[in-house]
Amino acid sequence: GFPLVGVLGIAGLTLLGKNWRAWLLPLLFLPSYAAGIVLFFCPARFRLPVIPVLILLAAVGLVRGVQLLAARRFKPLAVYAGLGALAAGFIGTNPPNRSTFEHEEESAAHLQLGQFYAKAAKEDAALHEQAIRHLQRAAELQPDDWSVRRSLGACFIEMGLTEEACEQLSQAAQLSGNDPDNFYYLGTCLENVGRPEEAADAYRQALELLGRTVGQPEYLADLHHRLGRILAARRDYAAAITQFEQALRHNPNDTAALLSVGGALLELRHYDEAAARYRQLLAREPANVAALRSLAHALQLGGHAREALAALAEAWRHEPHNVSVAAPLAWQLATSPDAALRDGPRALQIVQQAIEAADRPNPTLLQALAAAYAECGRFDEAATTAEQVLQMARQAGRVHEARWIEEQLALYRQNLPFRESE
Repeated sequence: GFPLVGVLGIAGLTLLGKNWRAWLLPLLFLPSYAAGIVLFFCPARFRLPVIPVLILLAAVGLVRGVQLLAARRFKPLAVYAGLGALAAGFIGTNPPNRSTFEHEEESAAHLQLGQFYAKAAKEDAALHEQAIRHLQRAAELQPDDWSVRRSLGACFIEMGLTEEACEQLSQAAQLSGNDPDNFYYLGTCLENVGRPEEAADAYRQALELLGRTVGQPEYLADLHHRLGRILAARRDYAAAITQFEQALRHNPNDTAALLSVGGALLELRHYDEAAARYRQLLAREPANVAALRSLAHALQLGGHAREALAALAEAWRHEPHNVSVAAPLAWQLATSPDAALRDGPRALQIVQQAIEAADRPNPTLLQALAAAYAECGRFDEAATTAEQVLQMARQAGRVHEARWIEEQLALYRQNLPFRESE
């Protein structure tokens, strides 16, 4: 190994004497070795290129030592032995904290193996166990290494062990202190396990740390958007809008943030402002069905029924089998209080196409189908369909929805269509 070769090679220098050919080897090697480090900056494994030179020097020293011993020249042999002892002492005591050094080396090896198996586990899930084993060993050897904790957390996430992942990512965030990525990963993990308040704290910490850096606008936008969603979920819409606006300031093309700010404005009943946001998005992405559907909702709530119907029709043109588009479009065509906007046959066609494309009965589509039947004067079919929807609502325990369907069913049994209120 290196220690033995190092001791013999260094000691061998004392026996080179005036043999300039032998001295030429280390003297030429040193400047070329230093130049290689400077030019190519290879900070790892500096000792590897030295080993062949040390082997040659050790061989020269041993051969010369035998010759000196035969000639009974003990003085140079004593110098040889003394330098060898000094070299052995130096190598044996460096680094001074050898145990820590060895732990770091072993931990790094386990970390690399763990990361390798974690990557391979994407193709073979059985390798997750090996990845976890190596990463846990790395964490035992280096408990204060946050990179090990983060890798372990990521591996737990891949295995679906989210609580364990959050624990490891929390430790990574605490150990790193000033790495925003660790707080970001912790926040996403906490969101996934249903701990939004803690996730919000993690996102705020990440934003505070990123505030000291330059650039990364999309990263900042994502953090603000995630924080805004948590605030919106607890109905703090004003604060959520502030976060969404911050996201858009960093990334004006953030589609998700535009949809989110529109949704928060809708909750505050700022219908015109919400519609403006959706139109802003549609100016860039005219085929965005989510934006078209949301625009229709904002316009409908704002009293612009005709424009709302047009937006829904455009969304349906792009995705005719989308339940969240076909159902409200057919419903509006069948139940609008404005006779000029109603079109029973078209409503029936739209909803029947969506039902045929669906893989299972959908109560929203069936409710629209019942309304379309009634608008077309097919009240028996409307009542039968409404009874089916009512049974589904009762079985699911949706009491308020069941009462609303009962009102519609009562009208169909009287041969009357259902009309939305003005």
